[in-house]
Amino acid sequence: MNQLVNDAQALAFVQGQAYKVNQTIYETRYPDWDFGRLVFVDTSGPAWAPGILTYTSDLSGRANWQSGYAKDIPLADVSQDMQTKNFHLAAIGYQYNIEEVNTAIQIGGSLSDRRARAARLAYTKFMYDLTLKGSAEKGLGGLINYPGVPVVAIPADGTGGVTYWVNAAGVGTKTPAQIVRDINLLLQGISLATFEAEMADTILLPVEAFNYIAATPYAATTMETILSFIQRTNIYTMQTGRP
Repeated sequence: MNQLVNDAQALAFVQGQAYKVNQTIYETRYPDWDFGRLVFVDTSGPAWAPGILTYTSDLSGRANWQSGYAKDIPLADVSQDMQTKNFHLAAIGYQYNIEEVNTAIQIGGSLSDRRARAARLAYTKFMYDLTLKGSAEKGLGGLINYPGVPVVAIPADGTGGVTYWVNAAGVGTKTPAQIVRDINLLLQGISLATFEAEMADTILLPVEAFNYIAATPYAATTMETILSFIQRTNIYTMQTGRP
């Protein structure tokens, strides 16, 4: 029995055959989710440990005036505590069916690693999001929402009474001097909130803000950018000599 082919089917076939076949498969590109640049990653522990135990120590004591007739002396002491943090299991996987495996064996070929790379990408995205925002489900804080981190109020003195440096159109809303002041307020805020025990040495910025200060001159009479001026004169560098 002859198969009937209508005009629409025939036209689709002709059109398909007429196309040039591109020999390259273009894979979708994704951002760089390198969470290891943001936090220290420790892989030294056993894979199936239930958590980590951390010991902390503190010093106490207060010197005071003393009489030569006194029978007691103010004493210093050392206290010690421990904190337990449980680990949480997460997973991502991939699979090959029996037909794919046996076909590869039959033709002497190898299985594609694209599914493995997809799993790796999914893991990287999961860890990047966890690093930044934590997990409400597991009670974990991230870099931008960890409880107890000092918060510094930045003056809303940009154009239109805003706190940000550049708007969505790429137009600056604060002067270079105001931006430098904002950076130093952030660095100073960490130091003051911890009674000068800690100093921030890294600042994370939105891409738009970083690009703006990296490309905008600090003044009309110099080619030095706002970013290079900040790197050279910020209060952390001025106090420590480190970039």
